[in-house]
Amino acid sequence: MEHAKESSDGRYNEVIIKQAVNLAYQYIEQYEPVQEADERDRVNFAKFLLFKLQENPTEYVYSHEILDNLNAFSKQKINEHYFRSNIVSKLRDRGLLIASSNKGYKLPVCIEDLYDFVNIASLNIHPMIERITKCRDQILLATNNEVDILEKTEYDQLRSIVNLERVPF
Repeated sequence: MEHAKESSDGRYNEVIIKQAVNLAYQYIEQYEPVQEADERDRVNFAKFLLFKLQENPTEYVYSHEILDNLNAFSKQKINEHYFRSNIVSKLRDRGLLIASSNKGYKLPVCIEDLYDFVNIASLNIHPMIERITKCRDQILLATNNEVDILEKTEYDQLRSIVNLERVPF
């Protein structure tokens, strides 16, 4: 059964890499003319990922190597927090496919690269949802269910996720 799963996933690898590359090129084409420093850093990162993809498509690139490269082109020194929150996150928000793992970042070339991204994200998402749930439960208990910290409309999605966590399978 495992072999059948691998071969069915493998047929999408070409689609995944084409989509990742096309999205990176579209982003570069659209934002390369922009002079804002943050945007320049994002464009340079997208170019760096494309370059690394050509060198070795299966290899992740560690953050320190990426930062060394970006800092060579940036007017202000880029630190790891800025890199994650203003470069990687913003590119993902705009739809770019960027795989990440404890080995670094890359453009995805296969479904396993995307699973790496989901796995690393879930290490943060699940504990945070559990903490929010516990906090909410404690406040509901202490206030006889009168105060729900997730009642605001801006928390509708989060409330749905927390409520789904409670459904037994």
